[in-house]
Amino acid sequence: MFCRGLPNRTQETSIQREESCREMDYNIHFYYDVIILGLEYLIFLMHYNLLEKILFYNYLCYQPFSIKGAIAELLGSEKCAPAIPLNCPGQERDPPRQLEHFHSSKSDKKQYKWRSLKGFSPLIMPTPQNPPHPYYAGSDGPGTFPYITVTQRWPSILRGVMADMKAAAQQESSEKAKEGEHIADQVELMLQEELLKDAPLRYFHGKTWMTAGWLWTECYMYRRIHHLLLISTHWMDFDPFFTKKTSNFEGNKEQILQLSNKITKAVDSNGDSRILFHEFASTCLWGNSHDLSLLATMTESEAARQKSSGNNLKEQERLIVVNHLDQSWLAIERTKKGRIDFVCDNAGFEQFVDLIFADWLVSSNHASEVHFHLKTYGWFVSDTTLPDFHWLLEHCRANEYNFPELTQLAERWKSYIEKGVWKVRTHPFWTTGYSYWSIQSEAPDLYDDLRSSSHIFFKGDLNFRKLTYDCKWPTTTPFVQAIGPLSQDFPPITVLRTNKADVIVGLTDKIQKAEYPENMQLFFSALALDNSRKLNH
Repeated sequence: MFCRGLPNRTQETSIQREESCREMDYNIHFYYDVIILGLEYLIFLMHYNLLEKILFYNYLCYQPFSIKGAIAELLGSEKCAPAIPLNCPGQERDPPRQLEHFHSSKSDKKQYKWRSLKGFSPLIMPTPQNPPHPYYAGSDGPGTFPYITVTQRWPSILRGVMADMKAAAQQESSEKAKEGEHIADQVELMLQEELLKDAPLRYFHGKTWMTAGWLWTECYMYRRIHHLLLISTHWMDFDPFFTKKTSNFEGNKEQILQLSNKITKAVDSNGDSRILFHEFASTCLWGNSHDLSLLATMTESEAARQKSSGNNLKEQERLIVVNHLDQSWLAIERTKKGRIDFVCDNAGFEQFVDLIFADWLVSSNHASEVHFHLKTYGWFVSDTTLPDFHWLLEHCRANEYNFPELTQLAERWKSYIEKGVWKVRTHPFWTTGYSYWSIQSEAPDLYDDLRSSSHIFFKGDLNFRKLTYDCKWPTTTPFVQAIGPLSQDFPPITVLRTNKADVIVGLTDKIQKAEYPENMQLFFSALALDNSRKLNH
């Protein structure tokens, strides 16, 4: 740039003049950046309550905070586009983006990336996720579980959040109480003005609560609830489902006593490890029936039948329509004293059952350490968070039931955590709308950590749906095919699932879902091994 010398600098050398010019140039760019940031901030304040909107937009997009990208979206210059995994068929994209291909230096395979046409950083969205087969949605019609979920279960869950928020607010001081009431009112608006009217999803063009993918929209709903808490002053750490989860545990006194006795005897004896594995794994599978998001719309008799379906283990074994427990046992026996992971599902009683199983794995020397993967906040009503986990341990230590075995269990579990034998982990990926097919690209740190495991137990219906992309697979599709990229270069996976959602894979030609009565509770214990892994039968 041109820099005119000043009177008192007439004797400066050429180097000094160049340095002065560079300094002035730097200052001009600095003030230019300040002006641009100031203008962005003015737009930020003018566009309704833009602080809330930008936080909300970036939060739902699962992306780092980006003022420029968020303002571009809010002013209509850029739209969210679906994130398409490289191994899935694509569909039409929003016009502001252009798909360009490039060749990886490590492979001749053609890959794809999104490029923004307007110069802003790409804002990637999995909505809809363009799965390998059509996704389930509320628009599948009356009588389908997605339709029942959208029209009955979700409204019931949101009303429960409203009631719990108001009840909690009434116990607080005036300022916090007022904010809690406001959050409850916002949840009611989401229910009355969006969900019940099947309105378009905010910021996602062309999809409504009924027509968007069922699983993705359900994740969207829980992220919306958490977002209202996240932007508050006093309720950021509040879990509107916590009371339900604790009452779920306290309502199973008899089963807690039975399991405490069972694990105590198993640890003190030298029983057949294979039989004990089957017993504890089956019990762990049965515990998955304690899903509060499903129980929310059941009658008392239906809920009781649901939770008692595993009391007779022989009867339960008959109901496991995909049963790979023998193969899972061989895989664990082969990697004895390795690391075992639990990607957990429901809190309360199911979490207690998971700890019982993990205790046996450690006590019997089939695992040197166990990692529990939990959610970062209240999710799908009953999913386990870090406070839920610690509440359970402290509740067992307090031993209000006066069971000596329960106190002994709690102390041993505490020592496991203190010694690093048990490790409790959270990761934001578990509370996104992504299928687990995307775990390597969206959460590479989590992916690398899981690859260090010897065996991974995925618990529950939600994890099964995310593993299999929650789409309309033919029911005879092999489980190893339905989990896509996780079937390669990944530890053995065992899913312990009580069937609730529609997606089913792994059935044989002789066993079809239609052969079972509609009200029969089905159980799945599906194992996936890397193709390179061999089991010695």
